[in-house]
Amino acid sequence: MLDGSLGKDLHSWKDVPRFLGVTKSFSREPLFKLPGARGGRIVNLYELLSNLPFSARTCAFSARSGKVVVWYVRLREQRHLDYPLMGVVKVEFPNPSGEAVPSDLIDEISSALVAERQVTPHGKDIRWHAHLYAIYLAEQAVKTGFVSTEALMAGIKWPTQTAGAVIR
Repeated sequence: MLDGSLGKDLHSWKDVPRFLGVTKSFSREPLFKLPGARGGRIVNLYELLSNLPFSARTCAFSARSGKVVVWYVRLREQRHLDYPLMGVVKVEFPNPSGEAVPSDLIDEISSALVAERQVTPHGKDIRWHAHLYAIYLAEQAVKTGFVSTEALMAGIKWPTQTAGAVIR
């Protein structure tokens, strides 16, 4: 699982056998075409997610010329959250063949993500509502592995300007 979007260099991941990207913060700009009578309808992200029930997923959408499948999963009940996008993650699944990805696989991935939501760093991270346990632990390990900003700044030797010298 990649913490974040698959990015634009999807081709560099071609030798990695099973992976996906999970994004806690994502653009609110995209529009989605939903199937339906008379060609369906186009909705924005808020309309797509506002009534998405807990542990449910949206339908899957094709992105990047079919090379990526994207959908959203609600990890937390909305009644305890401030706005419709809280408690939702965006999932990006590579699809190099461009063929349809089975719904059963998308459902299985979505269920596994909901099961990983049990960590609740409420008050410790503003993205608590969209954290997954494995990613939260990895982020904590990285954050605690670095020295403090103060120690880092104390170790940096800043250039000083001598009288009459010009720094370029």
